[in-house]
This record gives sequence, structure tokens and C-alpha cells, in this order.
Amino acid sequence: MRPIEAVALVDGECALCGGLARFAAKRERAGGLRFAALQSEEGQYLLRGHGLDGARTDSFVLLKDGRAYARSSASLELFRLLDGGWPLLSALRLVPRPLRDAAYAGIAAVRHRLGRLTRVGAPIGVHGVACSVEQGRELSGRLLQGMEQARTFRLGQERLAREDAAAASETGGGKDA
Repeated sequence: MRPIEAVALVDGECALCGGLARFAAKRERAGGLRFAALQSEEGQYLLRGHGLDGARTDSFVLLKDGRAYARSSASLELFRLLDGGWPLLSALRLVPRPLRDAAYAGIAAVRHRLGRLTRVGAPIGVHGVACSVEQGRELSGRLLQGMEQARTFRLGQERLAREDAAAASETGGGKDA
């Protein structure tokens, strides 16, 4: 399996969020995407490392390329990682973020009820442990396991953020010269 390139942090107690994780895991065949519960020790560590509030578990966060994406932006960025035609949905970025996030908030407000109604399966578990045999198979090797993996990923993300900042500084400096 490839090194961890992105981590999706989802509400570990939400069946709809667990369904999203299983959906993405089946469609991202490269193997660089991992998942963790927002409430888990690893999830909280990664949130704090990106300056995000760990008390908010009502959002979806994707950490990738040294950046943290939240709410609708995280969902659209996740689609870019998937195989098949799913990356085409990232064109929804053309919709203004306030409108996208309002739609996201509407779904988030009823996500626990939607998860039960649609039978998307069990949540991923607060401690990153799969809650069902089916889910265990779909997320096998995809859950962020332990603080060592979380630290390694975070250090890599910090390095990418520094490189991006340096490249932006060089580009900006070249324009002024």
C-alpha cells in the first residue's frame, strides 16, 4: 500500500459518515487515502495540528497536500481522489462556497437519521475500529491506526505546507522584481 497521502476525518458515531468512508475506500484504488474518526485520539491530534477545533464533530475534514479542507470543500476534494467519473463532481466548486456549505449543513443536520434510513451501515467507531465485518473488509488497512501513523502523516503535511509557502513566496517575489 502506498504512503498516506490524504486523511479523511469523519464523525465516528455517524452511520452516514461511515458510509461515505466505505464509499470512498471502494473507489480510491491507489491506496493513499486513510480514514479516522474526528473523535479519535488520532483525529483530535490531526485537527489540532491544522489549527481546527476538535470539539466540532459535525463536519467532514480532508487533510491533503498540507491543507485542511472542511465541509463541502472537503467532499469535493475527496471526489478528486476517487477513480472513475467521480472527479468530475469537483466542478461543483463553481458553486459559491456559502451555497455549497448551506446544502452541506442541511444534510449534516439530519445525517444520523439519514444514515439509519438509508442503511448505509455502521459508523467507523470512535477509536478507529470498524464496527461490522462488512465495514472491516471495505476499510481494511484504510483506518489510521495509532499515533505513530498520525504523527508521520502530520509531519509530511507540515513539510508540504512549508514547501507550498516557499514556492508562493518565490513566485510572489518574482512578480515584484
